[in-house]
Amino acid sequence: MSSLKDIAIKAGLTVSTVSDIMKNRDGYSETTRKRVREIAAELNYRPNAMARAIRQGATGQIGVIIPNGALVANRFHNIMAYEMLLGINDIFSPLQYTVTLINVDKFSGIDYRHRIFSEHMFDGVIIVDCVPDDFAGSPFFDKVIWLESNYFANFNCIRRDEFNAGRHAAMYLKKMQCDRFIWCSPTEAGRRFEHYSVNERKNGAGEVFGHEPLSLGLNWFGWNRAQSDWSERRKRETDALLAAVRSGGSHTGVVAYSHFIAQWIFLTLSKNGLQMGRDFHLVSCDEVESFWDESGVPHVRFNRYELGQQAAKMLSDLIGNGKNVKSEVYEAGPVEI
Repeated sequence: MSSLKDIAIKAGLTVSTVSDIMKNRDGYSETTRKRVREIAAELNYRPNAMARAIRQGATGQIGVIIPNGALVANRFHNIMAYEMLLGINDIFSPLQYTVTLINVDKFSGIDYRHRIFSEHMFDGVIIVDCVPDDFAGSPFFDKVIWLESNYFANFNCIRRDEFNAGRHAAMYLKKMQCDRFIWCSPTEAGRRFEHYSVNERKNGAGEVFGHEPLSLGLNWFGWNRAQSDWSERRKRETDALLAAVRSGGSHTGVVAYSHFIAQWIFLTLSKNGLQMGRDFHLVSCDEVESFWDESGVPHVRFNRYELGQQAAKMLSDLIGNGKNVKSEVYEAGPVEI
């Protein structure tokens, strides 16, 4: 394996000059730069990341911890997480950081002897989604930003204003002359830690209507289709939805927890002869920008790509100056059709 010294000898330059050129530092002619790069290519030079990490006391790695296991809804297509990851990566990539995704099957079963907890592998970490209290209070990482997490404190946290998301959804239904609403959200059986957004969105909608909704928990949503009772669960909850909408008439509004649930509701009711806008009204508390949808279901506007970018900027500041960053709550809405 060739080194900077090998390049320097062949180029007739000092090691420090070659190092500066390889790091794109100013002060050298284009002719010299071109010559150094050509020699580096000829010698098949590759920078040694491990050696650089030792010299600089930094790994150049950013970890993103996100649950995406068997007990998480949308296990194989968590598009919302993907949008945030794109935003995170687009901030750190120009800063010469490599973003590493750490898949956690379930926070309650983490083996804390894993290398990511026992070794200094990352310069900073972003933790997404809900986590148990013992994990949130653990000093595993020096520099952490909590993104869309159940854990929220005065510093180093960023999340969406989910209560307002529910309010925006309900206000849209009020404009449609709805006087009662049905709340549909996933019930992720077996998962110990329900995401904070479920109750926040429901309570926000309830504040606008001034009463508790009829709540339909979708036990089948996100489950493995191979499970023996999957079809039975789906049929039972489909029947419950149809009965609730038909009994309420055109003044009934349905507030869906997410875009995926709204899509299912729209298709289910449409297949059973019910028309959105005539027989019922529907709105989603969320949106997925990268998900193509021709149903036209109104949704509360939110850009998770930008949320990921902001989380990355917060972590970059935390790494850069070592000072805690004030937590942020991002506004959601309004409803978009």
